[in-house]
Amino acid sequence: MASRKCAVCKAPVPVPPTGRRPKYCSDRCRAADYRKRLAARNVTALTSSESNEWYTPALYVEAARRALGGFDLDPASSAEANAVIQAARYFTEQDDGLAHDWKGRVWLNPPYGRLAGSFIAKLASEYEAGHTTGAVTLIASSATSTTWFRPLWNGTLCFTDHRINFNGVKGNTTGSIFAYLGDDPGAFQAEFEQFGAVVMRRAQGA
Repeated sequence: MASRKCAVCKAPVPVPPTGRRPKYCSDRCRAADYRKRLAARNVTALTSSESNEWYTPALYVEAARRALGGFDLDPASSAEANAVIQAARYFTEQDDGLAHDWKGRVWLNPPYGRLAGSFIAKLASEYEAGHTTGAVTLIASSATSTTWFRPLWNGTLCFTDHRINFNGVKGNTTGSIFAYLGDDPGAFQAEFEQFGAVVMRRAQGA
């Protein structure tokens, strides 16, 4: 009888003369391969540009709206998302929000892929330039180790004490951070402390 190698441990797997060709030498290897493929799908959902559309549940959007007093702009949106966000103006993927000024009060749920860093860098520069007067942005908690996250440490952060069930996304595997830029961090804290720990970097010499 011919044989082939197991897809997991590479041990020989007998191949019957007729019927389906087995990929694994045992049920243990079959289960191990399934867990590996499942983990890969979860990583892809957090790091690839194929997972950009993570629609934020209205509960969090309404808290951000109250903290800012409304949204003048959502630079990373769609018609479907803006039905909940209700920003006065929004940019879609086709509009390329990175190519425009971000004026006023901004809600930002950046694409959960390789573009996230570009959107956060843009937000920081627009705020520093005075175009953006206040903002709430939502990112994955795993982003704290990235270079592009650094400007957000100067704002006020809410580390959620739970995983957000994003609309249209199954199996969110990480926590989230809401970051506030603006001159009224107390308003942000009052709205977001219900979702987790709200923290602010201590001023030097304090």
